[in-house]
Amino acid sequence: MNYLYALLTFALSLHHTTPSWEKQQDHINGRIARATLDKMRLTTGTLAGFLQDSALSIEQYSPVWHGEYFPENSGVASLSRYGISCSFFGADGRNKADLLIMANDISPMLGSIVVNYKKFSTIRPTSSPNEPVRFQLVTTDNNHLPYTPISRKEYLQEATADLAATKEDLISRLKAQIPIRSAAVQEAEKANAINEINNTFTGAEREVRLRIFQKNYSSDEDFLKTSIQKHTAGIDSTLHLMDSLLHRPAAELAKAAIIAGETADFRGFEDGNADASMLVRLNPDFIDRSLSTETPQFFLICWRYNPEEPGAAQLDQQFMQQLDPSRLRDFLGH
Repeated sequence: MNYLYALLTFALSLHHTTPSWEKQQDHINGRIARATLDKMRLTTGTLAGFLQDSALSIEQYSPVWHGEYFPENSGVASLSRYGISCSFFGADGRNKADLLIMANDISPMLGSIVVNYKKFSTIRPTSSPNEPVRFQLVTTDNNHLPYTPISRKEYLQEATADLAATKEDLISRLKAQIPIRSAAVQEAEKANAINEINNTFTGAEREVRLRIFQKNYSSDEDFLKTSIQKHTAGIDSTLHLMDSLLHRPAAELAKAAIIAGETADFRGFEDGNADASMLVRLNPDFIDRSLSTETPQFFLICWRYNPEEPGAAQLDQQFMQQLDPSRLRDFLGH
């Protein structure tokens, strides 16, 4: 179907019954060909109409919006990324919530983590009890996404190598801080300490002090060994856990790696943790390369509200009830 015809047909299907949203100046981030920019603006304008009529009632709010446009080679697999950014203001003039819908751009919900000197992307939770933000990815097929999960096996292998290297580095630094003196020097120091006790104390007190000294005495080698064990105990515990997980069945190791925190803080996979993130890599095979770069191939909806603002929770509930993300699929691929 012709791109322009499809969007115009969709736009005409919307019945505008509410006041227009206030349009602000667009943000154009780089050089974009005029024809490409016009097609992007047609999409964002139609999105604004859809949201106004079908997503959120604005009777008690004053929404303002603008388009966000980026050149080619900046999105997934060199797609042009662009979208609509909208802020909702209450009667008191304060910002209650923000809505961002981006085409061909998943970066707002991406994080990153470095494991074994390799940078992995992470997908933030679609919603979190500790952060008033929601994400929703809209694609033509929920089983075909612009990213692929990193398996538990791959994460455990990289994390194990990372922690082993960290342990070796820690041991090297401890060895540099705790030099090992010659046996002769250590024996002489030990003998001097014993002689000082013998020459200073007598009787039962001398015997007690000698026993305490012998009990607490540690050679440089023993002191270094104890220090290494003390400072690497946490790493060893985590390595033991990772090794045990690597011996799980293949089907379990093939599952997505969902973690919370850094590698050194790993306490197991966090499938049930709403604040945990899934490790992923971008999937260039997701893209239909027969389409033009400005054609929307997926949308990311980002909704953030301020729970401290009066009326914001009500607006959030309204957003959840009224927005139908499936309607956005009508844009995809056209």
